[in-house]
Amino acid sequence: YAHIRVVPKEGVAALQGFPRQCRFAGRTSAQARQIGNSVPPPLGMHIGGLIRQILAGLRPREGEGGEAARRVASAFRKIPF
Repeated sequence: YAHIRVVPKEGVAALQGFPRQCRFAGRTSAQARQIGNSVPPPLGMHIGGLIRQILAGLRPREGEGGEAARRVASAFRKIPF
């Protein structure tokens, strides 16, 4: 390996699930930090959906979180609102 290849920020963003039209602000280093520190959009959508179900008092459907969703629901019940 004579040369180290760097994946372009657009490629890294695509691997994380960002839509192609998504733009990041600032210099290249700031953009790389934004992409690297972000929650991948598909993961955020999934977690958000599970939280919405939990807060609505619904049980997650089979294959949509299962045991993890039950643990999160249990943790939410312990929070004094």
